[in-house]
Amino acid sequence: MRLLHAADHPLDGELVKTVCLRDVKDVLGPLSKWTFYWDRHDEGVFIGNRGSGKGVHVDQVLWSNVGKNWRGYKLVAAWPKGAVSNQICTDFDDQLFSPPLSQAKLQALRQAAKLVLLRPGDVYFFSGGTAHTALCVSEGMGLSSYESIVTLHPLHSGLCMQTCDRSSPCWLEGAMPLDEFEEILEEVAEQLENAAGQLLQGGPSDVAEAKQPKPPQLWRTLRQELLADQATMRLLQEHWAATVAQCFARSRFLREQCSATVRRALRRLLQGRGFASEREHEPESRSSSLRAPPDRAASTLVRKRSRSPLRQGTVSN
Repeated sequence: MRLLHAADHPLDGELVKTVCLRDVKDVLGPLSKWTFYWDRHDEGVFIGNRGSGKGVHVDQVLWSNVGKNWRGYKLVAAWPKGAVSNQICTDFDDQLFSPPLSQAKLQALRQAAKLVLLRPGDVYFFSGGTAHTALCVSEGMGLSSYESIVTLHPLHSGLCMQTCDRSSPCWLEGAMPLDEFEEILEEVAEQLENAAGQLLQGGPSDVAEAKQPKPPQLWRTLRQELLADQATMRLLQEHWAATVAQCFARSRFLREQCSATVRRALRRLLQGRGFASEREHEPESRSSSLRAPPDRAASTLVRKRSRSPLRQGTVSN
């Protein structure tokens, strides 16, 4: 379930179709910029009773999903990427795994990478780039949501970049068309630049923008603990550098889209230097490091948000 027409999100004014007022993305605040991609424009909310669900499918983009199960119990199955996943989609495309199960479906479940029972209040994260299916098993109504996300881990960003690669063992008929996927990559370039700007300004900090409401104390505590964890901050920088290097090596489109700010931040990390200190900042670099290249900054204002029909007419879960 989504809004029919996009509206301003109540927290940051982003144009979205989600019906949720707060998302997982909001919990992390400035740290949400340290991802390859995070979409709440098309965030989905699922409502269903016992026996309803989403049949076997792979998302149109090879991304992951993060969300919360507010009410009811839901069974989720996910299969390994590549040949196993493709065969499961071929054999059981858009089919629910409802009892009683056939021998073929039982055998398919034995090949699953994960079989999970989601409970009320659970937060979940899984790859939508592999075959997966979900089934509501509560007596009452089930209610859950998801946001599409790609982390900076090179395995996650690398899988996402195979979305339109017909030579990839993970490619399936029904993937998002290249021209629409390049719109996703434009947002990726902006996301990488946001993180690069933070890196060159000394790293992320939990300073709320003036226009945004003060976050709950629990969120602030979580952010502060993450920001204070040196191992986490070091890992974010390592994954960002590895993903940017991978983008430059594998995607001509991203090589052209990424700004000088991203390249400067990458050079810094490859030289073994992490977050910049305040003493390194020059006044002019402070303002320019967060500015998008003129061509992309202009196109971002007018670019339409579009999505292709999902694989075989399904909705990602």
